Amino acid sequence: EFLQDINTKQVYLVYQPQHDRHGSIVGFEALLRWKHRQFGFVSPAIVCGLAGESDHIKQIGKWAIDTAGRQIREWKNAGFRNLCVSVNLSPFQLQDPTLLDHVELMLNDNGLTAAEFCFELTESQHVPDDEMSCETLEKLHERGIHLEMDDFGMGYSSMIYIRRFHFDTIKLDGSLTRDVLSDNNSRDIIASVVQLARALDMRVIAEFVESQEQKTL
Repeated sequence: EFLQDINTKQVYLVYQPQHDRHGSIVGFEALLRWKHRQFGFVSPAIVCGLAGESDHIKQIGKWAIDTAGRQIREWKNAGFRNLCVSVNLSPFQLQDPTLLDHVELMLNDNGLTAAEFCFELTESQHVPDDEMSCETLEKLHERGIHLEMDDFGMGYSSMIYIRRFHFDTIKLDGSLTRDVLSDNNSRDIIASVVQLARALDMRVIAEFVESQEQKTL
């Protein structure tokens, strides 16, 4: 049913903007959404869970890659430049030997550079330490595809992952930024992560920054 709804556009992508410290839009995160024909809008957590558990996750992942690629091309044709769109990457997709060729084809078909596309891995998802997964991530990095680690700082694997793989960006877990105004521990953790990212020449994205006060801190 999930795959059928992709064909009828009941499953689609929405794009959450990412701003720099000056407020300018520098990128977007592509988010999967599903409007069920009977139950209406399905919770994003359920959508991601179903997609991750589905035997068709590789097919769904390629659809998301292609859809995001076409959207970037439309924005470029409309005159917008220097935007990067990130798409969630499941650990199961790292086992797909055709993934790299598919990404290359998408970039070529849409006239995109590698710097305009990004893959996002969630820290809470287990990235298998096998030869295929490691080789896929390494080749994506070599190709110039940026890699982001989502939910950084809330799991035991965060440090292991940034040591093993070439991540370009750390995305701070939203629970830290939500509490930054009221919780000194969250504030100290964020400061420490930012300092670590600077030492490793990595970019930091803070999620759920919804006020000027949060941004200033």
